[in-house]
Order: sequence, then C-alpha cells, then structure tokens
Amino acid sequence: MFTELPRYVGFPTQIWVERPFALNSFYNNFNGKSPFFVSTYRFKDKITPIVDSLVFDIDSYFGLRAPYINTKALKSWCDNHKVPYIINFSGKKGMHLFLMVKPEIPKTPKEKEYLRNLMYSVQYALVKECNIDCIDLPTLGRLHWPIRYPTSRYVRFNDEGIPEPNGCYCRNLTPEEFDKGLKHISTLVKQPGDIPTAPKPKHTIKDIAKMLPNFKMIYQRTSSADNISIARAGMTIPTVEAIGLPCLQEIVKHSHPSHPERIELVSFLKYMGYTDMSICRFIKNQNWTRHNDAKTRYQVSTIKPRLVKCSMLRKSYGECCKNCTLNGNGGKKK
Repeated sequence: MFTELPRYVGFPTQIWVERPFALNSFYNNFNGKSPFFVSTYRFKDKITPIVDSLVFDIDSYFGLRAPYINTKALKSWCDNHKVPYIINFSGKKGMHLFLMVKPEIPKTPKEKEYLRNLMYSVQYALVKECNIDCIDLPTLGRLHWPIRYPTSRYVRFNDEGIPEPNGCYCRNLTPEEFDKGLKHISTLVKQPGDIPTAPKPKHTIKDIAKMLPNFKMIYQRTSSADNISIARAGMTIPTVEAIGLPCLQEIVKHSHPSHPERIELVSFLKYMGYTDMSICRFIKNQNWTRHNDAKTRYQVSTIKPRLVKCSMLRKSYGECCKNCTLNGNGGKKK
C-alpha cells in the first residue's frame, strides 16, 4: 500500500517520487535521521490523488492508552460491518487507522471539493459513532496529507533542531497483534515490522455513509490548500479555522493579544493535542508585534492543557458565544 507509486515523500519538504529506486534511496538515507513521511495516497498525476482509504490519525498529548481505546472502538466498528482496515502504531503516542474503500479519482476542482466534503462527513460521523475523542480533526477530509511511513524509526527534532529518536518504530499491527493489548504492542514496536499489504475493499465511501445512522453531509470551506504544514514534532501546525472557538479566532486576528488571551489560546491548543513546537510555529506565523522566539518557547512550555475560561473571555467576546461549539457550557466557569 505505502510503496505504490507515484506519491509524495519527505519531511518537511515533500518530493514527487515515481520510481521504487528513488523511494528506497530516500528511505535508506533519511530513516532514523529525520522523520520519514509519505503521502497517504498515491497519485495519478501531481495534483490528482487516488483515494483508497479514510485515514484516522488518533493520538493524545497525554499517552497511548486513550488512543488505543479509541482505535479499538473504530476497529470493532469495522469488524462488525466487515470493512477492511490497516492499523499502524505511529511511533510514540498514537495510532493510524486506514479504513479501506474502493478507489476514487477526483479529476476536476468540483469533484475534489465534493470528495473532501464527503470524506470529512463520513469520518466525522464515524468519530461520533465510535466516541473517538483523540482525533486530530484538521486531518479529516484531506486529499493530500503526509503520514509516517511504516517500518521507519520515530524521530523528532527538539527546539535546537537536533534529531531525537525514541527507540520505537512506526509499525504495522495485525488485528491479532493489536488485540493483545498495549503491553504486547510495546514489545513489538522496538522492531520495524513489515509494510502492510492492502486488503481488497468491497465498499465505496458512499456505502460507508449508508452504514452510519448519524451521517449528514457537512460542507467545509476548502479554498485553502490541502497541504497542512507539519511541525518537526510530527504534529500539524494549528490553523485559525482548526481552533474552532470563535473567541479564540478573534484573539488570533489581533496584532498584539494580551497575555491572558494568549494563555487561553495556548492552553486550549494544548488541550486539542498540539505540541509546544507546533504552537510556537503557529504563533510566529501570526506576525504579532514584539514577538520573541525564546520567550514564546518558555511561556508555552509553562502552560498546561485545559478548556478555556468562558467567564473571562465572555467579557470581551460575548458576541461570539452564540456561535461557539461549547455554547458556554463546556469551558471553565472561573
């Protein structure tokens, strides 16, 4: 599945690769020295993906237990509905589940937009159906998305840009290996394992939608590029749209948000699962006045993940509450 070409390879810059020799050369040169990513889909040409799976990137800021429980719920749904899948351990605190579907090739911009929305809608319905709370929502409905290559060593770069392997691999797990639990998995991921062979699917994405009683079509704004920037820690850099809460989106628009406002923003981004490095990169991209890299890194490192304090933000952004997904009930009152 992951060796089928052509596709994009590399991290953070992605390179178009058409031949197995080139893929193997990149792998041999960079594996263990840098995070090694490939696009989730192979491509018909440089702008036309061949969508043959729905990808769920399930991970947590806190550890592997919750992602394992979430992945197990999604795996059970697939087993019950006889939908084939592939599960990979990410290398640190997450799982990648590929729900296999019959290939679809969107050729025109209109077809791509429709397929993005359909993918997102089905994935979102499955997230709700299986009570998955460790999902990286910005990764849903993506036609071009890089993901760690199975058998590659997990490597991240620290704040000084030095590569730090953790002794584990991004490793494919068979259903039987996965079912034996985290203790068994922790012994397996010290070895690279094998590249999985893609099972043959019988269902289209629309077929999956019909299996979901809570499915409804969601139309996302898709004018921006499919490529989301990747921080070297392996997490997505947040986007303004991905933040979700209208009050925080307004804060980001300011040229110089106040310190308490920045604390609310960073604590919520950490609650969503973004790494310190990703958050620092996001803040730098906003071009706020008097930005200082070293000071930002230190302050971000001291903030703990939590929901926003609605009572405080409501004083300045009360007009946003009516459009908020928390609706004034999910955040901290004090």
